Amino acid sequence: MLEVRKAHQSIYLVVASVLIIALFGAYLAATLLDGGRELAIRLSPWLFLVAGGLTLYPSLRASGKPFAIWLVLAFVVTFVISALGASTGRIFGPFSYGATLGWRLFDTPLVFAFNWVLVLYAGAAFVQARLQGTSGVVGELIVAVCTGCLIMFYEWMLVPVASRLDFWHFDSGVPMARNYLAWFVIGTVTSFTYLYYILPRVRRDDVTELDRKRAKAAERLVGLFALSQLVFLLVVRIVWAIGVI
Repeated sequence: MLEVRKAHQSIYLVVASVLIIALFGAYLAATLLDGGRELAIRLSPWLFLVAGGLTLYPSLRASGKPFAIWLVLAFVVTFVISALGASTGRIFGPFSYGATLGWRLFDTPLVFAFNWVLVLYAGAAFVQARLQGTSGVVGELIVAVCTGCLIMFYEWMLVPVASRLDFWHFDSGVPMARNYLAWFVIGTVTSFTYLYYILPRVRRDDVTELDRKRAKAAERLVGLFALSQLVFLLVVRIVWAIGVI
């Protein structure tokens, strides 16, 4: 039975990885090819939902209830901050969401917060894996601050593409410094709660070796999800910058 579970997990991870890469590859092609950008815009929310769902499933199975609670709370907090930012203009600077990202609540796309939580999770898992020598509250704070910096970099990569794909638009045409500062704070605080409250419960001593491996594999998959987005953003920015398309 154990071998069957391992086989099923391996097959799922391979299939999910291939699908995520294929989805973002098709999204990249549609964005860059003549006449394809309108299709890319219409499919954007579905891309993030489908790819995000494929990414989350093994994490929910491997990490259980603590992770699910963190995921919901992180989504709610991110969504509320985004909605307040859009309505007041005081958190990120004056901006408004476009029509691309689909279903809205309080004029804020739901898929926006969903995608950001996955990126935050991926950032925290990536940094924590590379700073494994850190421990205790101070160590987790260091990892959280590094994650906040990574999230700020992701936002910097995203903003020019988001504007042209009608995700959102800053009233001044360019983001203010507080936009990046706000995402640094959000990334730092959210990742710290994951590192301090959730990760120890997922990796406690009574967790089986199989479950530990499942959690690690799930983190690699969410890392692939975030990396696929970064590659998409990088290629699009380079192509647009040199004027090839």
